[in-house]
Amino acid sequence: MVQLTPKASQSKLGEVCRDANGQNYLKVYVTAAPEDNKANKALLNLLSKEFQIPKTNLLILSGQTYRRKVIWFGGDELPSLKTR
Repeated sequence: MVQLTPKASQSKLGEVCRDANGQNYLKVYVTAAPEDNKANKALLNLLSKEFQIPKTNLLILSGQTYRRKVIWFGGDELPSLKTR
């Protein structure tokens, strides 16, 4: 699960956090505005670049219009998070 922050000063992956229900999520920041699906496209572009997988292997399963999103990573392997 990711929590997207649109209109950020720079596009980047943030830290992994835990909400009050114990659900882990990755904070992601993009410079795109949340209109006309621009922020979602920027999210997929950033994840594709960071994890070095094709954009066609990424899909937003839920949360198209919300900050919290569930992302599907297709293909044979799941990406590993880089140590930050």
